[in-house]
Amino acid sequence: MEPKNLPRGSKTIQPPFNKEMHEVMINDEKKFRSHVDGWIEKHPELFPQGITGGYELHGKTPPSAKLGIQQRRIKILATDDVYSICPSFVMSYMTGLVSGVEKALFYQRFPTA
Repeated sequence: MEPKNLPRGSKTIQPPFNKEMHEVMINDEKKFRSHVDGWIEKHPELFPQGITGGYELHGKTPPSAKLGIQQRRIKILATDDVYSICPSFVMSYMTGLVSGVEKALFYQRFPTA
């Protein structure tokens, strides 16, 4: 059983979305659900236990203050836990876009002289 007092960010799922896809799907429940269902089928390990028992869409978050990006929320039917679906092109805690830091993260792999 998972503890109830989870740290911030632990109720976030980040399946692959590109920015254009996210902009279309955030307002289209059918397309959004189809995309998430496909990822659940291909990679159930990316999702919390109980997701295979079903989920329902649980609204959207307000746009983030930092980036103005909304997230959809889902409720796992088996556990009644609510998770935010954060697009994969966004860094943790909505601090920026992955595209803005990917080169810097790549160069961190190499030792400096």
